Amino acid sequence: MRKVLGVVAEYNPFHNGHKRHLLLARKETNAEQVFVVMSGSFVQRGEPAIYDKYSRAAEALHHEASLVATLPAPFSTGAARTFAESAISYLDRAGFVTDLSFGAECTDVTALEKIAGLLADEPPCYQSALRDSMKEGMTYAAASARAVEECLGPEASHLMDGPNNLLGIEYLRALKLRDSSIRPCLVRRNADYTDANLPAEGNIASAGSIRKAIREGRIEAAAAFLPLASDKEELLSDKTPLFPDDLSEALLYRLFEPAGAPLSSYEDVSEELANRLLKERNGYTTLSDFVDRIKTRQITRARIARAICHILLNLRKEDMVAMKEADYGKAVHILGVTKDALPLIGQMKDLQPVIRLKADMASLDPVSYHILDLERQATELAEILRARKGHLPFVPEYSRKFQILP
Repeated sequence: MRKVLGVVAEYNPFHNGHKRHLLLARKETNAEQVFVVMSGSFVQRGEPAIYDKYSRAAEALHHEASLVATLPAPFSTGAARTFAESAISYLDRAGFVTDLSFGAECTDVTALEKIAGLLADEPPCYQSALRDSMKEGMTYAAASARAVEECLGPEASHLMDGPNNLLGIEYLRALKLRDSSIRPCLVRRNADYTDANLPAEGNIASAGSIRKAIREGRIEAAAAFLPLASDKEELLSDKTPLFPDDLSEALLYRLFEPAGAPLSSYEDVSEELANRLLKERNGYTTLSDFVDRIKTRQITRARIARAICHILLNLRKEDMVAMKEADYGKAVHILGVTKDALPLIGQMKDLQPVIRLKADMASLDPVSYHILDLERQATELAEILRARKGHLPFVPEYSRKFQILP
Protein backbone atom coordinates (compact mmCIF):
# COMPACT_ATOMS: atom_id res chain seq x y z
CA MET A 1 0.00 0.00 0.00
CA ARG A 2 1.30 3.41 -0.94
CA LYS A 3 2.10 5.59 2.07
CA VAL A 4 1.10 9.24 2.05
CA LEU A 5 2.20 11.45 4.92
CA GLY A 6 -0.13 14.17 6.21
CA VAL A 7 1.28 17.38 7.69
CA VAL A 8 -0.47 20.43 9.16
CA ALA A 9 1.56 23.63 8.95
CA GLU A 10 1.66 27.40 8.80
CA TYR A 11 5.11 27.83 7.19
CA ASN A 12 5.21 31.42 8.38
CA PRO A 13 7.73 31.54 6.76
CA PHE A 14 9.04 28.18 5.50
CA HIS A 15 12.44 27.71 7.16
CA ASN A 16 15.17 25.13 7.73
CA GLY A 17 13.34 23.60 10.69
CA HIS A 18 10.37 22.83 8.45
CA LYS A 19 12.69 21.31 5.86
CA ARG A 20 14.22 19.12 8.58
CA HIS A 21 10.81 18.00 9.79
CA LEU A 22 9.65 16.92 6.33
CA LEU A 23 12.87 15.03 5.66
CA LEU A 24 12.79 13.20 9.00
CA ALA A 25 9.07 12.48 8.80
CA ARG A 26 9.32 10.98 5.30
CA LYS A 27 12.22 8.83 6.42
CA GLU A 28 10.44 7.72 9.61
CA THR A 29 7.21 6.76 7.83
CA ASN A 30 8.67 5.64 4.48
CA ALA A 31 6.14 7.93 2.84
CA GLU A 32 6.20 8.21 -0.93
CA GLN A 33 4.28 11.51 -0.96
CA VAL A 34 3.35 14.31 1.45
CA PHE A 35 0.00 16.11 1.64
CA VAL A 36 0.30 19.42 3.53
CA VAL A 37 -2.70 21.34 4.85
CA MET A 38 -1.29 24.84 5.30
CA SER A 39 -2.78 27.97 6.81
CA GLY A 40 -3.74 30.41 4.08
CA SER A 41 -3.39 34.17 4.35
CA PHE A 42 -3.99 34.41 8.12
CA VAL A 43 -2.50 32.30 10.90
CA GLN A 44 -3.46 31.03 14.34
CA ARG A 45 -1.96 34.00 16.15
CA GLY A 46 -4.73 36.11 14.58
CA GLU A 47 -2.43 37.94 12.19
CA PRO A 48 -1.61 37.91 8.49
CA ALA A 49 0.96 35.42 7.27
CA ILE A 50 4.25 37.17 6.63
CA TYR A 51 4.29 36.11 2.94
CA ASP A 52 1.50 35.11 0.58
CA LYS A 53 0.21 31.54 0.68
CA TYR A 54 1.23 30.71 -2.90
CA SER A 55 4.93 31.47 -2.37
CA ARG A 56 4.89 29.63 0.98
CA ALA A 57 3.28 26.61 -0.70
CA ALA A 58 5.90 26.71 -3.46
CA GLU A 59 8.71 26.57 -0.89
CA ALA A 60 7.13 23.48 0.69
CA LEU A 61 6.79 21.83 -2.72
CA HIS A 62 10.49 22.48 -3.36
CA HIS A 63 11.26 20.62 -0.12
CA GLU A 64 9.57 17.22 0.13
CA ALA A 65 5.89 18.28 -0.01
CA SER A 66 3.87 16.78 -2.87
CA LEU A 67 0.49 18.47 -2.53
CA VAL A 68 -0.43 21.65 -0.62
CA ALA A 69 -3.98 22.73 0.23
CA THR A 70 -5.29 25.73 2.15
CA LEU A 71 -6.57 25.64 5.69
CA PRO A 72 -9.10 28.49 5.28
CA ALA A 73 -9.07 31.61 7.44
CA PRO A 74 -12.10 30.66 9.59
CA PHE A 75 -10.10 27.66 10.85
CA SER A 76 -6.48 28.79 10.49
CA THR A 77 -7.25 31.66 12.90
CA GLY A 78 -9.06 29.43 15.39
CA ALA A 79 -7.95 28.20 18.78
CA ALA A 80 -5.96 24.96 18.89
CA ARG A 81 -9.04 22.73 18.91
CA THR A 82 -10.67 24.32 15.84
CA PHE A 83 -7.32 24.50 14.04
CA ALA A 84 -6.60 20.82 14.69
CA GLU A 85 -10.10 19.46 14.08
CA SER A 86 -10.44 21.20 10.72
CA ALA A 87 -7.01 20.18 9.45
CA ILE A 88 -7.46 16.56 10.55
CA SER A 89 -10.90 16.56 8.89
CA TYR A 90 -9.29 17.44 5.56
CA LEU A 91 -6.47 14.92 5.90
CA ASP A 92 -8.83 12.13 6.96
CA ARG A 93 -11.47 12.80 4.30
CA ALA A 94 -8.87 12.95 1.54
CA GLY A 95 -8.95 9.18 1.85
CA PHE A 96 -5.31 8.48 0.98
CA VAL A 97 -3.34 9.78 4.00
CA THR A 98 -1.79 6.92 5.98
CA ASP A 99 0.36 8.79 8.52
CA LEU A 100 0.39 12.12 10.35
CA SER A 101 3.60 13.77 11.48
CA PHE A 102 3.92 16.72 13.83
CA GLY A 103 6.65 18.26 15.92
CA ALA A 104 6.47 18.16 19.71
CA GLU A 105 8.60 18.76 22.78
CA CYS A 106 7.74 15.21 23.88
CA THR A 107 8.79 12.04 22.06
CA ASP A 108 6.31 9.69 23.77
CA VAL A 109 3.27 9.54 21.51
CA THR A 110 1.55 7.12 23.91
CA ALA A 111 1.66 9.70 26.71
CA LEU A 112 0.10 12.32 24.44
CA GLU A 113 -2.52 9.84 23.20
CA LYS A 114 -3.55 9.13 26.80
CA ILE A 115 -4.26 12.84 27.36
CA ALA A 116 -6.01 13.08 24.00
CA GLY A 117 -8.23 10.16 24.95
CA LEU A 118 -9.22 11.89 28.18
CA LEU A 119 -10.08 15.11 26.32
CA ALA A 120 -12.06 13.18 23.71
CA ASP A 121 -14.06 11.07 26.19
CA GLU A 122 -14.44 13.73 28.93
CA PRO A 123 -15.22 11.26 31.76
CA PRO A 124 -16.96 12.51 34.94
CA CYS A 125 -13.67 13.11 36.78
CA TYR A 126 -12.52 15.45 34.00
CA GLN A 127 -15.83 17.29 33.69
CA SER A 128 -16.08 17.85 37.45
CA ALA A 129 -12.51 19.16 37.78
CA LEU A 130 -12.92 21.38 34.70
CA ARG A 131 -16.17 22.85 36.00
CA ASP A 132 -14.72 23.58 39.45
CA SER A 133 -11.65 25.30 38.00
CA MET A 134 -13.72 27.43 35.63
CA LYS A 135 -15.82 28.59 38.59
CA GLU A 136 -12.59 29.84 40.19
CA GLY A 137 -12.08 32.16 37.22
CA MET A 138 -9.40 30.14 35.45
CA THR A 139 -9.11 30.27 31.67
CA TYR A 140 -10.36 27.20 29.82
CA ALA A 141 -6.79 26.13 28.97
CA ALA A 142 -5.64 26.38 32.59
CA ALA A 143 -8.78 24.66 33.85
CA SER A 144 -8.33 21.83 31.36
CA ALA A 145 -4.70 21.35 32.43
CA ARG A 146 -5.75 21.14 36.07
CA ALA A 147 -8.46 18.62 35.20
CA VAL A 148 -5.89 16.50 33.35
CA GLU A 149 -3.63 16.64 36.41
CA GLU A 150 -6.44 15.46 38.70
CA CYS A 151 -7.34 12.59 36.36
CA LEU A 152 -3.92 11.50 35.05
CA GLY A 153 -1.37 13.03 37.41
CA PRO A 154 1.12 15.93 37.33
CA GLU A 155 3.39 14.40 34.66
CA ALA A 156 0.53 14.38 32.16
CA SER A 157 -0.42 17.95 33.04
CA HIS A 158 3.19 19.06 32.66
CA LEU A 159 3.21 17.80 29.06
CA MET A 160 0.51 20.35 28.28
CA ASP A 161 2.97 23.16 29.08
CA GLY A 162 4.65 22.60 25.72
CA PRO A 163 2.79 24.51 22.97
CA ASN A 164 3.64 21.90 20.36
CA ASN A 165 2.62 19.09 22.70
CA LEU A 166 -0.69 20.84 23.23
CA LEU A 167 -1.39 21.15 19.52
CA GLY A 168 -0.28 17.55 19.00
CA ILE A 169 -2.72 16.41 21.68
CA GLU A 170 -5.50 18.18 19.78
CA TYR A 171 -4.48 16.39 16.55
CA LEU A 172 -4.61 13.06 18.40
CA ARG A 173 -7.97 13.92 19.97
CA ALA A 174 -9.38 14.74 16.53
CA LEU A 175 -8.08 11.45 15.10
CA LYS A 176 -9.70 9.53 17.98
CA LEU A 177 -13.06 11.28 17.60
CA ARG A 178 -13.08 10.47 13.88
CA ASP A 179 -11.97 6.87 14.52
CA SER A 180 -9.36 7.57 11.86
CA SER A 181 -6.92 4.96 10.58
CA ILE A 182 -4.19 7.62 10.18
CA ARG A 183 -1.14 6.73 12.28
CA PRO A 184 0.60 9.50 14.28
CA CYS A 185 4.36 10.02 14.18
CA LEU A 186 6.31 12.48 16.37
CA VAL A 187 9.39 14.44 15.39
CA ARG A 188 11.10 16.07 18.34
CA ARG A 189 11.75 19.77 18.03
CA ASN A 190 15.50 20.41 18.15
CA ALA A 191 15.34 24.17 18.68
CA ASP A 192 13.68 26.56 21.10
CA TYR A 193 10.63 27.52 19.10
CA THR A 194 9.60 30.10 21.70
CA ASP A 195 12.89 32.04 21.48
CA ALA A 196 12.25 35.54 20.14
CA ASN A 197 15.83 35.99 18.92
CA LEU A 198 17.88 34.29 16.22
CA PRO A 199 20.42 31.82 17.65
CA ALA A 200 24.11 32.61 17.48
CA GLU A 201 24.91 29.14 16.15
CA GLY A 202 23.33 26.62 13.81
CA ASN A 203 20.93 27.15 10.94
CA ILE A 204 17.56 26.47 12.59
CA ALA A 205 15.55 29.17 14.33
CA SER A 206 11.97 29.71 15.38
CA ALA A 207 9.58 31.23 12.86
CA GLY A 208 8.88 33.99 15.39
CA SER A 209 12.55 34.97 15.64
CA ILE A 210 12.84 35.00 11.84
CA ARG A 211 9.76 37.23 11.52
CA LYS A 212 11.16 39.54 14.22
CA ALA A 213 14.48 39.87 12.39
CA ILE A 214 12.69 40.66 9.10
CA ARG A 215 10.48 43.22 10.84
CA GLU A 216 13.60 44.88 12.27
CA GLY A 217 15.20 45.03 8.82
CA ARG A 218 17.84 42.36 9.55
CA ILE A 219 17.08 40.63 6.28
CA GLU A 220 20.41 38.92 5.69
CA ALA A 221 20.47 37.53 9.24
CA ALA A 222 16.99 36.07 8.77
CA ALA A 223 17.80 34.69 5.33
CA ALA A 224 20.51 32.44 6.82
CA PHE A 225 17.74 30.33 8.37
CA LEU A 226 15.77 29.85 5.14
CA PRO A 227 16.50 26.92 2.83
CA LEU A 228 16.53 28.24 -0.73
CA ALA A 229 18.81 30.72 -2.45
CA SER A 230 15.72 32.00 -4.26
CA ASP A 231 14.18 32.80 -0.86
CA LYS A 232 17.13 34.96 0.03
CA GLU A 233 17.08 36.80 -3.29
CA GLU A 234 13.39 37.58 -2.88
CA LEU A 235 13.81 38.67 0.73
CA LEU A 236 16.56 41.02 -0.32
CA SER A 237 14.56 42.44 -3.23
CA ASP A 238 10.84 42.96 -3.62
CA LYS A 239 9.08 40.36 -1.48
CA THR A 240 6.85 42.39 0.83
CA PRO A 241 6.26 41.00 4.33
CA LEU A 242 3.13 41.74 6.39
CA PHE A 243 3.03 42.15 10.16
CA PRO A 244 0.15 42.52 12.64
CA ASP A 245 0.19 46.32 12.72
CA ASP A 246 -0.29 46.42 8.96
CA LEU A 247 -3.93 45.60 9.83
CA SER A 248 -4.28 48.65 12.09
CA GLU A 249 -6.21 50.94 9.75
CA ALA A 250 -8.51 48.19 8.49
CA LEU A 251 -9.39 47.17 12.04
CA LEU A 252 -10.01 50.78 13.09
CA TYR A 253 -12.57 51.09 10.31
CA ARG A 254 -14.31 47.86 11.38
CA LEU A 255 -14.48 48.94 15.04
CA PHE A 256 -16.33 52.14 14.12
CA GLU A 257 -18.38 50.70 11.28
CA PRO A 258 -22.14 51.06 11.91
CA ALA A 259 -23.02 47.76 13.56
CA GLY A 260 -25.50 45.47 11.85
CA ALA A 261 -24.94 43.07 14.74
CA PRO A 262 -23.21 43.36 18.15
CA LEU A 263 -19.49 42.66 18.41
CA SER A 264 -20.32 39.68 20.62
CA SER A 265 -21.87 37.97 17.57
CA TYR A 266 -18.38 37.43 16.12
CA GLU A 267 -16.49 34.20 16.71
CA ASP A 268 -14.41 34.20 19.92
CA VAL A 269 -15.83 37.56 21.08
CA SER A 270 -17.51 37.27 24.50
CA GLU A 271 -19.75 39.96 25.99
CA GLU A 272 -16.90 40.95 28.32
CA LEU A 273 -14.43 41.27 25.48
CA ALA A 274 -16.92 43.15 23.30
CA ASN A 275 -17.44 45.69 26.08
CA ARG A 276 -13.70 46.17 26.49
CA LEU A 277 -13.26 46.67 22.74
CA LEU A 278 -15.96 49.35 22.68
CA LYS A 279 -14.62 51.03 25.81
CA GLU A 280 -11.04 51.28 24.53
CA ARG A 281 -11.61 51.98 20.84
CA ASN A 282 -11.53 55.79 21.19
CA GLY A 283 -7.91 55.59 22.28
CA TYR A 284 -6.95 53.36 19.35
CA THR A 285 -3.50 53.91 17.83
CA THR A 286 -2.22 50.58 16.51
CA LEU A 287 -3.48 47.02 16.63
CA SER A 288 -0.67 45.81 18.92
CA ASP A 289 -1.14 48.71 21.37
CA PHE A 290 -4.90 48.10 21.35
CA VAL A 291 -4.46 44.42 22.22
CA ASP A 292 -2.05 45.27 25.05
CA ARG A 293 -4.56 47.69 26.57
CA ILE A 294 -7.43 45.19 26.44
CA LYS A 295 -5.78 42.03 27.77
CA THR A 296 -6.52 40.83 31.30
CA ARG A 297 -5.64 37.76 33.36
CA GLN A 298 -8.67 35.94 31.96
CA ILE A 299 -8.53 37.35 28.43
CA THR A 300 -5.15 36.49 26.94
CA ARG A 301 -3.37 38.37 24.19
CA ALA A 302 -3.69 35.40 21.82
CA ARG A 303 -7.43 35.17 22.36
CA ILE A 304 -7.88 38.91 21.77
CA ALA A 305 -5.82 38.76 18.57
CA ARG A 306 -7.95 35.89 17.23
CA ALA A 307 -11.19 37.63 18.20
CA ILE A 308 -10.12 40.88 16.53
CA CYS A 309 -9.13 38.92 13.44
CA HIS A 310 -12.61 37.39 13.30
CA ILE A 311 -14.21 40.83 13.54
CA LEU A 312 -11.97 42.02 10.73
CA LEU A 313 -12.79 38.98 8.58
CA ASN A 314 -16.52 39.11 9.41
CA LEU A 315 -16.62 35.59 10.88
CA ARG A 316 -19.70 35.19 13.06
CA LYS A 317 -20.47 32.56 15.68
CA GLU A 318 -23.44 31.26 13.72
CA ASP A 319 -21.18 30.80 10.70
CA MET A 320 -18.74 28.68 12.70
CA VAL A 321 -21.55 26.52 14.09
CA ALA A 322 -22.73 25.78 10.54
CA MET A 323 -19.18 25.09 9.36
CA LYS A 324 -18.49 22.62 12.16
CA GLU A 325 -21.82 20.88 11.57
CA ALA A 326 -20.76 20.50 7.93
CA ASP A 327 -17.45 18.90 9.05
CA TYR A 328 -15.57 22.04 7.95
CA GLY A 329 -16.97 21.96 4.41
CA LYS A 330 -16.82 19.60 1.49
CA ALA A 331 -14.18 21.38 -0.56
CA VAL A 332 -10.48 22.07 -0.31
CA HIS A 333 -8.53 24.69 -2.26
CA ILE A 334 -5.38 23.26 -3.84
CA LEU A 335 -2.47 25.71 -3.92
CA GLY A 336 0.05 23.54 -5.72
CA VAL A 337 1.25 20.06 -6.52
CA THR A 338 4.29 18.27 -7.91
CA LYS A 339 3.81 16.47 -11.23
CA ASP A 340 4.15 13.01 -9.72
CA ALA A 341 1.41 13.78 -7.16
CA LEU A 342 -1.18 15.04 -9.66
CA PRO A 343 -3.15 11.75 -9.42
CA LEU A 344 -3.78 12.43 -5.71
CA ILE A 345 -6.14 15.28 -6.60
CA GLY A 346 -8.44 12.92 -8.49
CA GLN A 347 -8.27 10.34 -5.71
CA MET A 348 -9.75 12.56 -3.00
CA LYS A 349 -12.53 10.53 -1.46
CA ASP A 350 -14.84 12.84 0.50
CA LEU A 351 -13.45 16.23 -0.52
CA GLN A 352 -14.02 18.23 -3.67
CA PRO A 353 -10.71 19.70 -4.86
CA VAL A 354 -10.97 23.33 -5.92
CA ILE A 355 -8.31 24.38 -8.42
CA ARG A 356 -9.90 27.15 -10.49
CA LEU A 357 -11.54 29.23 -7.77
CA LYS A 358 -14.24 31.04 -9.75
CA ALA A 359 -15.34 28.05 -11.82
CA ASP A 360 -15.00 25.28 -9.23
CA MET A 361 -16.65 27.24 -6.40
CA ALA A 362 -19.81 27.74 -8.45
CA SER A 363 -20.88 24.14 -7.86
CA LEU A 364 -20.33 24.12 -4.09
CA ASP A 365 -22.99 23.88 -1.40
CA PRO A 366 -23.64 27.16 0.50
CA VAL A 367 -21.53 26.35 3.57
CA SER A 368 -18.51 25.15 1.59
CA TYR A 369 -18.81 28.18 -0.68
CA HIS A 370 -18.92 30.52 2.32
CA ILE A 371 -15.81 28.94 3.84
CA LEU A 372 -13.74 29.41 0.69
CA ASP A 373 -15.22 32.84 0.03
CA LEU A 374 -14.14 34.01 3.50
CA GLU A 375 -10.66 32.73 2.69
CA ARG A 376 -10.81 34.62 -0.62
CA GLN A 377 -11.78 37.82 1.18
CA ALA A 378 -9.02 37.31 3.77
CA THR A 379 -6.47 36.75 1.02
CA GLU A 380 -7.52 39.81 -0.91
CA LEU A 381 -7.39 41.97 2.23
CA ALA A 382 -3.84 40.76 2.87
CA GLU A 383 -2.82 41.27 -0.75
CA ILE A 384 -4.31 44.78 -0.89
CA LEU A 385 -2.23 45.67 2.17
CA ARG A 386 0.83 44.00 0.66
CA ALA A 387 0.39 45.81 -2.65
CA ARG A 388 -0.03 49.16 -0.94
CA LYS A 389 2.95 48.62 1.36
CA GLY A 390 5.25 47.41 -1.40
CA HIS A 391 3.96 49.72 -4.14
CA LEU A 392 3.01 46.67 -6.16
CA PRO A 393 -0.01 45.89 -8.37
CA PHE A 394 -2.86 44.14 -6.57
CA VAL A 395 -3.46 40.55 -7.72
CA PRO A 396 -7.06 39.31 -7.14
CA GLU A 397 -7.43 35.82 -5.70
CA TYR A 398 -9.46 34.56 -8.68
CA SER A 399 -6.61 35.40 -11.06
CA ARG A 400 -4.01 33.27 -9.27
CA LYS A 401 -2.76 30.25 -11.21
CA PHE A 402 -2.61 26.71 -9.90
CA GLN A 403 1.04 25.70 -9.38
CA ILE A 404 2.48 22.49 -10.81
CA LEU A 405 6.14 21.95 -9.92
CA PRO A 406 8.50 19.37 -11.43
